[in-house]
Amino acid sequence: MPLFDIISSFFSTPAAAMAGIRIADAEISGAVHINAHVGDASGTVEVLRRRRRHVSHAGSSASPAKKSSRGRKSHRGGHSKGSKHSASKKTPSKKHPASHKPASHKPSPRRPGSPPAKPPMEFCVQDEAMMRNPDPNVRAAAIARAKELGATHIRMMLYMQDMHPCRGAEGTARLALYEAAVREAQAAGLKVQLVLTGVASPWGTPTKNGSPCAAPPGINPSVKGYGQYVKTMVKHFSALGVHRYSLWNEPNLPGFLCAGTKVSSDGDIDHTKCVGSSVERTAALYSRLYQKGYSVIRALERSKSIPKTEIIMGELAPTKTTDKFLAAVFHPGAKFQADGFSVHPYQYCTPPDTHKNEYVKGTECNWPAGAHYGIAWAPQWQNRLSSLHKKGRLSTPRGGKVPLYLTEFGYHLDGHAALPEDVRAKWYPRAMSEAARAGAKGMNIYQIFNGSGAPGVWDTGLVAQGNIPRASFNALKGWAQKHGYKTQ
Repeated sequence: MPLFDIISSFFSTPAAAMAGIRIADAEISGAVHINAHVGDASGTVEVLRRRRRHVSHAGSSASPAKKSSRGRKSHRGGHSKGSKHSASKKTPSKKHPASHKPASHKPSPRRPGSPPAKPPMEFCVQDEAMMRNPDPNVRAAAIARAKELGATHIRMMLYMQDMHPCRGAEGTARLALYEAAVREAQAAGLKVQLVLTGVASPWGTPTKNGSPCAAPPGINPSVKGYGQYVKTMVKHFSALGVHRYSLWNEPNLPGFLCAGTKVSSDGDIDHTKCVGSSVERTAALYSRLYQKGYSVIRALERSKSIPKTEIIMGELAPTKTTDKFLAAVFHPGAKFQADGFSVHPYQYCTPPDTHKNEYVKGTECNWPAGAHYGIAWAPQWQNRLSSLHKKGRLSTPRGGKVPLYLTEFGYHLDGHAALPEDVRAKWYPRAMSEAARAGAKGMNIYQIFNGSGAPGVWDTGLVAQGNIPRASFNALKGWAQKHGYKTQ
């Protein structure tokens, strides 16, 4: 297994991080059953979900039952009234006026009978649990639905724990599923973006034969080891035609990156607390990880080992500590380069084009509107990137302003953020238009298929069990057709 021999020094984690970890498998975070009907093939397929991040934020002292209704709000919606945002000195207006949105990016109106306009941005979808599923019928169903929507790209996590050397043959088998997902997406005409990331939460524990064989790679990872991982994976997948990579996922969320010695968690990534660290320390660690990964990829380009490759920074979760995290990363004297900066602008229980907390009557959905980082604040993110560019702290390799990508977005059918399907169907197209008006270079919808409906399983799916499109799927497809995407 030469690939795993090369990356044998991924990271070094204190032995204390292994204490108390009891997990059946690194990727198990709830089982989902989906009836996939592809051609003549049908049946119930058990899919091991990797993400259960839906009920609450780390540190809640509520009982398990109350966490589902209260803790998640503290994670995704938790700005205090007096908090300030460094994205812009202006206070966001309550009505979210059109002046906040660059007029040049508004989709052009189309006369009846005229050809569709050019698509305003990349249309990305994500559902790696389906796209790298061992069952080829499930993978085919996911790809087919992505194409039907008119998607141009897919985004997929490439988890360090899956390729950890201690997994041996299990790691090799997991790598083969990622390879299959990439090849099948590209064969369908979809471009691929990979996120090279570790996980700090216990479900990110590398396992062999169902038992932990190392600590989660998101706990105080070795910068040198991460650089080796990036080098190996980029060389490997570049040969398969992947030329865009994000360096870490949601580094401002303790469940993904912790600069301390261990984490405290009940297994849910949103309940994870980083022990022995701070937001500033984790931000400093992320800065070193990003710079290392960036320099490794650029060195591969210079040596002609890979062609020109895009590197995406950020992938930030909408947490209440986002401002503090960004201030620590982009401190005076910081200098970063990137081909794009990405955020996850979940808007939760409010329409995508308002700053108000206009909750849906008759439901229990009452999370605040994206903690001031929902999709309605995309223009403010553009202002923030302009400011960082002017200050010389973040620019493209050619010295320009870094473009904005919105790389994870969806409206929930589960938990405390659950919305009626008819509301989701109305809000998804509006969210796409909001992203386009704000000048985002790409918008990613997470996810295609639904969860099982069981407690603790994240569900922002567009397709129901039995491979039946929901109203939100059809609404998104209709939006794509009107804006020049090639739907099927």
